[in-house]
Amino acid sequence: MARIALLAITIAMLVLASVALQLQPPRHVDPAQLQWRPPASLDALNLYTSVLRLTSELDLEKALGNLSLIKEASIPENLRFVASRVNSLLEATIKSLNETKTSLDMAWGYFNKSSFKESWDWLGRADRSIREARISYLALKDAVGQVADLGIPVDRFLRELGNIEDAIVKLEEEVKALSSVLEKVDQVVETRVTVWVNTTKVNFGGWVEVRGRLLDVTGAPLEGRVVLVHVGSRVYKVVADGEGFFNVTSRVLEYRRYIDVYAEFTPAGDDRFRYAYSRSDTVTVEVFYITPRLEVTLSKHEVLPLDNVTLTVNTEPMACLRVESLLVNKTLCVGPEGVSNLDFTVNPELPEGVYDVRVSVIPQGLVGPASKSVQLRVYRLNLTLDVGAPELLIAGVGGEVIVDVNVDSKVRLCVEGLTCLEGRGSSLNFRVGVPLTYTRDIIKVSVVVEPLDPRFMSSSVALDVKVYNPLAVVTLIALVIVAITIPSIAVLRMLKPRGYPREAPLPEGVLGAPRRAEVPRGELQLLLEELSQLTGRLYGVSLRASDTFREYLSRLSMAPRGLVEVLREALMLLERALYGRPEGARALLGRVVTLLRRVIEMLRGALS
Repeated sequence: MARIALLAITIAMLVLASVALQLQPPRHVDPAQLQWRPPASLDALNLYTSVLRLTSELDLEKALGNLSLIKEASIPENLRFVASRVNSLLEATIKSLNETKTSLDMAWGYFNKSSFKESWDWLGRADRSIREARISYLALKDAVGQVADLGIPVDRFLRELGNIEDAIVKLEEEVKALSSVLEKVDQVVETRVTVWVNTTKVNFGGWVEVRGRLLDVTGAPLEGRVVLVHVGSRVYKVVADGEGFFNVTSRVLEYRRYIDVYAEFTPAGDDRFRYAYSRSDTVTVEVFYITPRLEVTLSKHEVLPLDNVTLTVNTEPMACLRVESLLVNKTLCVGPEGVSNLDFTVNPELPEGVYDVRVSVIPQGLVGPASKSVQLRVYRLNLTLDVGAPELLIAGVGGEVIVDVNVDSKVRLCVEGLTCLEGRGSSLNFRVGVPLTYTRDIIKVSVVVEPLDPRFMSSSVALDVKVYNPLAVVTLIALVIVAITIPSIAVLRMLKPRGYPREAPLPEGVLGAPRRAEVPRGELQLLLEELSQLTGRLYGVSLRASDTFREYLSRLSMAPRGLVEVLREALMLLERALYGRPEGARALLGRVVTLLRRVIEMLRGALS
């Protein structure tokens, strides 16, 4: 009977707690008590492996990007120095390698243009940065032993670190190769290119004649060599004659006020190792064309969707224009009077905002380009929305929600977790209800209104409506009565005088007689206290009064796996003995004591 009473009390307490908490399960773990746990060793190793392999492939920018993700990982205070040192050395090594690779690319670029002096300069930078990379790498190897504190296997990390060694060797060999080539071509002959033009002022569409000469450092002409002549954005290939002279005639078709004219000689073939690259001085040519006048106005600067707008353009007679915007895109030409109007309608689906309307004159001959922008603001009107809902909904009865809008709209009404209703119009009535199974005292009702007229903005409103559930109240009262009545009956029966028993009870110890487990609580308490002290000294983790056995085990992630498994078996058996059936507790507690002694012996051995 006592068990029945206990079961009834437990059920009643659960029902009361569920109603009080509105069926929301409580938190069973306090976040403030959670301790930092390092990532799995293989996960951390994989993160570093991705960085090291990208470094081996000389994809150094991506390697630095992945390393930045590792640096953002959460690290406890006592391990931040270790993580910071390893990451900073790795970052310094990769940055030096990246600088080496960039310098080598520049050095090869100047070498291919026969600019050997500049190539030597960049090669010197590459040599310095590769030496810095090797120094950082050696310091990183010395610090590798500390990664064990982060839960990373040292031997495997060292094997992956060999990828950086491969990258360093690869770049060192490239530095030596370029240095060897440059030493062979150190005695090249310098060259000189000069240019001059027939005019430094020209109308658009006019012609510019460019003449020049290519000589070596002694003044000897370089016959038959190819020279590149640049006239604005155009490039011409010409060949120097027997006296080193060359010439080009180019038509100016660029609407730019100034264009640059120059020539350059890039040795090719056998000349790469005989002559040096050279470039002439730049001659600036001024280009003349007409910049047309352009005036742009809008009939209105703030509009609603579907409004009509007139764009007026005043420019040169017979000019053609291009109008570009999210509002309108069109090409048009003005008449002899130089004025043109463009009418357009604002797109009803266009969002609110400020939009640019750009008008450009399409250049023709001496009439050059011109452009101007004007701004147009698109806005929408606010709805007048009124929602009438009952202050109280009775479960099983329901109520009416009235929605009034000043324009015809599409209205969607949703009762949280129950149903959604839709309708069209300006005044709508919705019938809503709450089932008898609903246990909360408040329900959310949301209304979303989308006007059918695009000139108006959408609107929404959310309401909290109180709910009264008579069935739930009756059920709760009944459960409380049951919870009080059953224990009371049990207590009265226990107090009632009993007659002489019909059959004598079985003596203690006879097979089948129930026995209360003899729990060695004093010894068990001492074992648990010693266990807590030993794990605290070895791993910094003690069994706190607020800990469950499972939380205590989860914080012992640094302990050997075999020890943790034995301790897990002991604590799970202890949990079962404490909260399970008393008939089986005695044997379980005996097994718990044996396992705890075994764990303590292991910890004592590790401590000594």
